[in-house]
Amino acid sequence: MELDEDTTMELKEGHEGDEANNSSDEEENEAVVQSNDASNARRVYTQQDINKLIALLVEQVPIKDAALRTGINEKSAYRFKSQWQKTGEVPQQKKRGRRMGTVSELTEKH
Repeated sequence: MELDEDTTMELKEGHEGDEANNSSDEEENEAVVQSNDASNARRVYTQQDINKLIALLVEQVPIKDAALRTGINEKSAYRFKSQWQKTGEVPQQKKRGRRMGTVSELTEKH
């Protein structure tokens, strides 16, 4: 089964266009992979970010919008809001590392 010249040309032109689309698809896939890697990273929010979030909540800004404006993850924003409502104080930034004084003294058993 032989193809005529017009059909062959159309197939070649279509194939060349596909290659251009494939390169843009690869770029999109790389961007998605990079964003997925970044989404798994632990985010550290400064005290200024937390204060700004609470200030926006006081102004009756919806929590989703406040989280987007401050760059805080929505789930973390809800956690900060909950802490703020329970204590009435602005939540403090978490300190990283082991807490001081939580290691038990060694006893004779050990």
